[in-house]
Amino acid sequence: MIPHISNARIDVYLIKTATDAQSASSHIPATCPTIALKVEGALDRRAGGVDVVQIAVPAASKKAKPVVFLFDYAGAASDAHRPSLTKSLQSILDQCDVVVHDGRADTDALLHQLGVHLHPVYETQTLFAEWHALTKTAIAVQAAVDAQAAPAKYHLSDAQQVKLFAAMQWISTPTRTRPGLNIILLACGLPENPLKKQFHDLVSKAVTGPNDRKTYWQLHPNAVELAECAACDVDQLVPAANAMVERIGELSKWLVRARSWLHVAERLQNKTWSLGQNLPKYAPVHARFDDDSKLVWRFALSEDGESEVASTGSDEQVAEFAERTKAEVDQLFSLLPENVCAVVAAEFPDAESELNEVILDLGRRPLLRFFGTSKPAAELTQLPPVTMEDLEAIFEGRKWSSDRRGGIDGMLHRISWISDRDDNVVGLTIRVGRACPPGYGVGQMLQDLVASGKSILILGKPGSGKTHTLRDLCARLSEAGNNVMVVDTSNEVGGPGNIPHFSLHRARRMQVKRRDRQFEVLLEAVQNHTPDVVVIDEISDAREVEAARSVVTRIQDDVVTLAGDPVSSTGGDEKAKAMGGRKTVTQRAADATFTTVVELLSRTEVRVFHDVNRTVDDLLTFPKRVPWVERRWLPDPSGAPKGFFWVALEPFDEVQADLVV
Repeated sequence: MIPHISNARIDVYLIKTATDAQSASSHIPATCPTIALKVEGALDRRAGGVDVVQIAVPAASKKAKPVVFLFDYAGAASDAHRPSLTKSLQSILDQCDVVVHDGRADTDALLHQLGVHLHPVYETQTLFAEWHALTKTAIAVQAAVDAQAAPAKYHLSDAQQVKLFAAMQWISTPTRTRPGLNIILLACGLPENPLKKQFHDLVSKAVTGPNDRKTYWQLHPNAVELAECAACDVDQLVPAANAMVERIGELSKWLVRARSWLHVAERLQNKTWSLGQNLPKYAPVHARFDDDSKLVWRFALSEDGESEVASTGSDEQVAEFAERTKAEVDQLFSLLPENVCAVVAAEFPDAESELNEVILDLGRRPLLRFFGTSKPAAELTQLPPVTMEDLEAIFEGRKWSSDRRGGIDGMLHRISWISDRDDNVVGLTIRVGRACPPGYGVGQMLQDLVASGKSILILGKPGSGKTHTLRDLCARLSEAGNNVMVVDTSNEVGGPGNIPHFSLHRARRMQVKRRDRQFEVLLEAVQNHTPDVVVIDEISDAREVEAARSVVTRIQDDVVTLAGDPVSSTGGDEKAKAMGGRKTVTQRAADATFTTVVELLSRTEVRVFHDVNRTVDDLLTFPKRVPWVERRWLPDPSGAPKGFFWVALEPFDEVQADLVV
């Protein structure tokens, strides 16, 4: 008689002997095409690491219960019985399709420890990722179908949306590709493993030691609960796989039908731009600004290319910018050693537009860095190492700020230097500065933000175009009649010298003599010159943040921000009950200094957080809410204006959210 555990949910049989194994094989009906499998133990390639192999046979009817066989290698009657367990296990796997959950380690352990070959048909995490991806697409297509007033047969019914979409709405990690078992079961409407959380940490700790590890049955004194936990890990895998396959099929079939209608009906669609309506989730749409700088959008049509909306800046202005920028780049190249200039001209014809930095380090060969990550840095191996004479030819006679930065008067290039212990130059970083032609760059997608009087923080990695974007916004705001004052931290916005670079148009500029006293210059700008807009190139310490807070209340607009620090506060029992048992909660200490954050993802793409306070609160609340943010990008990789750009409303996923918190 096989040892047997039974409860309201499952029947569990422990397989410890050759007779048990033979009986288990005979209990699996020939009409059962699919079973589920999981392995407990040290899932690596060491001998004797497999403790338990769970095989689940789904319920034969709604009134029946699933049956789980636990092939107990750790508790086998003797070593002589283990080969019989393995033989019966292989026989079962050969006659059925198999469902696994995150089965990579299970498959590897079975093969290398027991010699059992497993070819799973369904892997639940893969199915879940496919379902989630289709859900995102379907939500976007459904929005397009709704907006275009398609016939009812092309819409998903409310019941279908609940079945296919609702399961994804509560998941706090909308982009997760490896969800846990209980998340998948909950999404499918199936009973979870109630013991999973209790035993998860025990199982994780058991496999860490190479020689003194505990077997599965030594993790807890209650062997019945251990057996039930192992059984509940597999008893719902087949129903879950079936449910996800059904949803994937239903979504795929509907998507083909809905997309076909949208494609055929495009020419009949209304091309009216929507104003004041919420952006559809997930669906990329065309956007532009109306005469009042309000964002308007519409679903994209396949024939859309150049829009009817005129771009900012005349051809003459763009040509003038291009000519003057070329002259400035040529002058910067003239500072470089002659052999470097010759190689750049011969081997890098696009350097004028793509080169970002030239690195000259004593005793090393010159290095070129380009914009973005698609083009790797290029070491000029055909040239000799940089000499002290090469460095001093550029360094000597030039004015340097307290943060070791310099440049060329009237131009936007930045030259930074590295010293040895005796303050001798041993390295130079020469960054190529370029003016943004009128209407070009990501600034054309931020018109609604700057026109609304919102305070903006621009974030981005080095070289992502932060200063480039600031310069463009200064020009746009000043041309619109605003009194714009730039607090130029390192003379990068307006360039070295007393006359600001021509690309700032009518914006005024205050230079910062000492970096550690920038906050005083910021306050002076507001007190003495009554600007409508203050633009700050860099903000870094508490004094500058406090100065920015003071400035915000006195001006119309500001183009930098910093969010309030989170603090911990303690609530009472009633609040703890509402917070899932937690009494300590992280919250904002104060309102955000400014209102909007623009993250530069590339030279043509940004992410916009419209309400910093709400975003931070969403991340700090319990349970955590995933904020929705706008991603905007230009259709032309060069950043040239097309009269429209793309916008998509997307979730800010948990990995990014945790980084922000």
